[in-house]
Amino acid sequence: MPVLAEPSSGVREETWYCPHQQQVLTRWGGQVRQAIVVGTPTLSRPVGRLLARPDVRVIVLATTSDPVRPWPDLFGNAHWVGPDLEWDVEFAPQVRDWGRELLARARGLTAGIEAAPTAGLGVARAVWDSVEPDQILLAGASNAIRYLDLAAPRPARAQVFANRGQAGIDGTIATALGLHAGSGKAVRVLLGDLTAIHDVGSLALPSGAEADVDLVVIDDSGGQIFRTLEHGQAASESHYQQLFAMGVNVDYRALAAAFGWEFAELVWHEGGAGELAQILTQYRGGRRLVRVSCDHSQVGEQLRAVIAGG
Repeated sequence: MPVLAEPSSGVREETWYCPHQQQVLTRWGGQVRQAIVVGTPTLSRPVGRLLARPDVRVIVLATTSDPVRPWPDLFGNAHWVGPDLEWDVEFAPQVRDWGRELLARARGLTAGIEAAPTAGLGVARAVWDSVEPDQILLAGASNAIRYLDLAAPRPARAQVFANRGQAGIDGTIATALGLHAGSGKAVRVLLGDLTAIHDVGSLALPSGAEADVDLVVIDDSGGQIFRTLEHGQAASESHYQQLFAMGVNVDYRALAAAFGWEFAELVWHEGGAGELAQILTQYRGGRRLVRVSCDHSQVGEQLRAVIAGG
């Protein structure tokens, strides 16, 4: 059966991996009649809408034996909850055929998404493809992990981590340093400008300390995730910029120099993916901050079009 998974899910198997889950469910989610939930889906609204539908049979695999800890039934819609499933089941031929057809449709979306003008999707794709199996990818909250979710055409080759929850942007740079310290692996981070500035103090390492952390900052003038949510649709442009985007003027080159980080910069343009891929390939370890400056004016409209198929 098609497997729809968030970027930080840990899914690495290619055979039944279904890319572009948000776009797939927006187009063809009405055909789904049964869903098996593993873990806690927290990222995409199309997944949430699917699991909340009364006509979908939701099977939840409870991953803990603790009777006090609630299982991940976000909408109180679970039809069956249990610790495991027996997989010696033969699906009906029409179900198998539907699964293969859905996978083919999902994979057919990749070319159109790669052609979408949204800079964040291009940056996310380049970062996703750049991470080697012996490295770690840390996805920042807000749009960064959502760009990965929308754009990634295949499972990650490396471990992917993300801080989730209401305060997901807190301590992202510190998390990257901790992942490196605990694993010994180089960590590449995709994060937005507000997420980076929110944890700017973590750029300061103890005297003489080093770390292999490569920060790729999408600088699109603040919290552009709200352009895709109700906030951005309700507010005037001036109120949106003041209350939700909250973009700040930062000299990232000077910031990197002040804390002893190497620096690279790219102003996103058509064909910028190749230039960014070259910058990412040139990384040889140590601490580096890469700023990718992006136009933010059409983010909401572009993302809604990508999800809906426009």
